Amino acid sequence: MWNRVLQGNIIRHPSSVAYRIFPSINHDTNLGRCLSKFTTFATPPTPSPTSSWEFDICSEEPVFPELLKPYTSSVIIGVDPDSSGAIATLRWSNSDAVLDLPPDQLISVAQPVVFDMPTEIWKMTTREKKQPSPAAFLQLLQNIAAEDPKAAVRAAIEFTTPTHLSGKYAWYGSGFATGLITGLFIAESLEYQRISAPSWKRSLGLTRAGKEGSLALARQLFPQAAEKYLKRKKDHGRAEALLIAAWALGVRAAPCVVDVPSSSSTSEVEDTSAGDSD
Repeated sequence: MWNRVLQGNIIRHPSSVAYRIFPSINHDTNLGRCLSKFTTFATPPTPSPTSSWEFDICSEEPVFPELLKPYTSSVIIGVDPDSSGAIATLRWSNSDAVLDLPPDQLISVAQPVVFDMPTEIWKMTTREKKQPSPAAFLQLLQNIAAEDPKAAVRAAIEFTTPTHLSGKYAWYGSGFATGLITGLFIAESLEYQRISAPSWKRSLGLTRAGKEGSLALARQLFPQAAEKYLKRKKDHGRAEALLIAAWALGVRAAPCVVDVPSSSSTSEVEDTSAGDSD
């Protein structure tokens, strides 16, 4: 369907005025290979005080092509499993108006909703740590599925691997969160795919871009959600959950830096209070 549109989807090289055809990429091979065909830098450029992030957007085949089946309702879930992470859903109907839209345009009509990761406190020896709450996460999954029982629901779940410098608590926390979340998806019979953080970030041009890059791309892709969910610097977990969902839908990006007038520069809100999740 949209594959035919994809073959003619043109994108702008971040460092050139030339236009190139974006190729269709096999997801069974390197997911980041597509960007290497038009990206000339190994790491993203760094914005200065008088510049800001901007991204060139394009599309690949979705991880779950069945979500584009005509005249059905679909939901894609993106999960950042950290205790400071989030769960994002993109919900849409495959009506005549959207059937031929590639993923980078489809997300503009999808309805984004973001939930902060539900957590609980666990105690190991004398330390208290946050971890995802099994009961609350399960209830959240059930609520998402119950909103439209006929909708096709799929998910992309990030997994991270602590480094050799990480302590035992980091290893325990990562393993607990990954095992818990994937187990709950299996219990609810919801199909999912796990993706490493470096892989999806590379596909979206976010290698070494940090929290600022993730927030900038999420605000660019989801302007309808930026004011509600992405106002603060601490909302990077919400941004990454949205981006994981966008990655699963087939959105790809490459970064560039654009100059902005100093008078138009605005500082991000530094809100140290706990944000409400919807």
